[in-house]
Amino acid sequence: MGGGRHQLFLLNRMDPRLRVLAPQLIRRLSDGPLPRRAHMRATSANVVPPARLRVGFADGFEGEFHAMWLLDNCPSRRSASNQKARTSAELPEDAGLAGAAAVHGGEQVRVDWTGSAPSSTFDAAWLHRHAYGPPPAPDAAARALASAPSARAPIPRLSFDEVCTSDAALYRWLGHLADEGFCVLEGAPDDDEAGCRAAERIAPVMATIYGRAWDVVDSPDAINVAYTSVALPLHMDLAYYESPPGLQLLHCRCFDAQVTGGESVLLDSFEAAKLFSVRHPREFELLARVPATFVKEHFARERPVVMRYRRPHFALNGSGELTGIFWAPPFDGPLCAPLEDVGPYYAAYRCFDAFLTGLVETRGWTFRLCAGEVVTFNNRRLLHGRTSFEANGGTRALRGCYVSIDEFASRLAVLDRTHGAPPGARQPEMGLPMLGNQDHANGLPLPSRKPAEGPPL
Repeated sequence: MGGGRHQLFLLNRMDPRLRVLAPQLIRRLSDGPLPRRAHMRATSANVVPPARLRVGFADGFEGEFHAMWLLDNCPSRRSASNQKARTSAELPEDAGLAGAAAVHGGEQVRVDWTGSAPSSTFDAAWLHRHAYGPPPAPDAAARALASAPSARAPIPRLSFDEVCTSDAALYRWLGHLADEGFCVLEGAPDDDEAGCRAAERIAPVMATIYGRAWDVVDSPDAINVAYTSVALPLHMDLAYYESPPGLQLLHCRCFDAQVTGGESVLLDSFEAAKLFSVRHPREFELLARVPATFVKEHFARERPVVMRYRRPHFALNGSGELTGIFWAPPFDGPLCAPLEDVGPYYAAYRCFDAFLTGLVETRGWTFRLCAGEVVTFNNRRLLHGRTSFEANGGTRALRGCYVSIDEFASRLAVLDRTHGAPPGARQPEMGLPMLGNQDHANGLPLPSRKPAEGPPL
């Protein structure tokens, strides 16, 4: 998922204050000489009264674990399917630690309980990955690095055939989708199922009100503005769903030379929001507080649709980190907010819209697809759009499908385990900054914000 060029690209994005950690970070992002789990071996395990376990690891990190948490997560409390055999409510209130030790060369940690309860044995690498509280410094650096504003980078490209036949290529593809948020697959055959075949290398295609797959062509009876030739503003798809699609795949089947316009546009919404929070803190705070309304109402179709969902444009977790962005101007519905918030909301909305437009020029990607290319991107992170086009007797035809964000994260986590994530790399199940699925573990740290002084918006 890395490589020299990728490491150099990441280092160039790094906050200068973090470059002192570069040697540790590169070890975390590259295929170093250490075995995958060597840095996660336990070097010490000691009870800290009254009810904590402190474990030291080979990479210098020390993690502390509460006795109740350890008992709740004891492997013996799990069934063969890894489900809990007993609930957390059944835990004894007086669970106490009698002793602990790193055993089997540090591969495991044994915990002895007070009373007659049998000892518990934990995998040291599992404890390292699941340590709660402040993360080790290299991990903090990796998260800050992954979330730093980036200069516009080349579009990642991979072979369609390789992704469909090789798990190693599939892993590289998912790595690009996790890191940069998008990737173009080249050399796809011209058939209805090509995009779906690539999607199903990850997970089953996510069916929506548009079906399993859908064609993006200029149509006189369009049931979506995308099925016309007009320009599409930057947006995410299906913001009116409680859980919008995660990955989107758009297979370009035909793009005749005489067609003018119709370029695809991509912009990293998390990067945009992070910059916006610094330059326009009052507007950011308002769009993170006042819920917008997203609507899809359409009766002139085979299966009529009435869908609406209210939420702020920016979703934050309890630490004030950004976990989701919802921006879909074509599907804005009537704002439902206190009267005193209405004027400021529209002012903040216009401000962010203008900010996005300006940012495309310097930090976005505008490109013309070619027949046989499949542009794939994280719909929760990358806003996408299209310039208007004139057919001039030609055809511009794309076919799209979706994959659930949860299925994508699961597939990446599985491949990380089977194909060997780089030593020390953040495990996907423990947080992927900018995934956009509102998981509190996936928050993007934002710079401190102090609302500018002045009259109300």
